[in-house]
Amino acid sequence: MPTAFVSYSRDSAEHSTWVERLATRLRGDGIESTLDNWSLAPGESLTLFMESLVRHDFVICVCTRAIRRDSTIGQAASDTRPI
Repeated sequence: MPTAFVSYSRDSAEHSTWVERLATRLRGDGIESTLDNWSLAPGESLTLFMESLVRHDFVICVCTRAIRRDSTIGQAASDTRPI
């Protein structure tokens, strides 16, 4: 079964709900999808979680105008913020 990590910004509750529906639909269509809020417990290492994502076949980035506005060109490679 193909796997995909879905990366997104939490711009609003409505946006987060939309992304969760997308990930749920992907699962229904045979793609094992992962969201951080499904797989990362409070207090767990974000760095270790992100390193585990290399096992996924795909990364889906759901971008919004807000993430584009807030992004910084040339961020440090060690920056652990989602895209």
